[in-house]
Amino acid sequence: MTNSLTFEQALSHLRGQGIAVQCGPVDEDGIRCELLDHVLTDLQIIKLYEYGKLNPAGIEQFSSSIKNESYRKKAMPLPCSVCDI
Repeated sequence: MTNSLTFEQALSHLRGQGIAVQCGPVDEDGIRCELLDHVLTDLQIIKLYEYGKLNPAGIEQFSSSIKNESYRKKAMPLPCSVCDI
């Protein structure tokens, strides 16, 4: 279950950078959000926020770490090499 306060903080952080976020359907992976031509789940957004990587470069790096091109427009589950600290 998503920590709604942290998710709202992350969304606020994105909007503060001028990044438009459109959250859409909820499915078994969570809430799907489209930002910067990528689709991430609420949990992925929270993790990027927690690791200080919720910015255009961090989002692009995370998305680029997804090897299979067919999954690029589909939110992928964490963990990822970008978020591992």
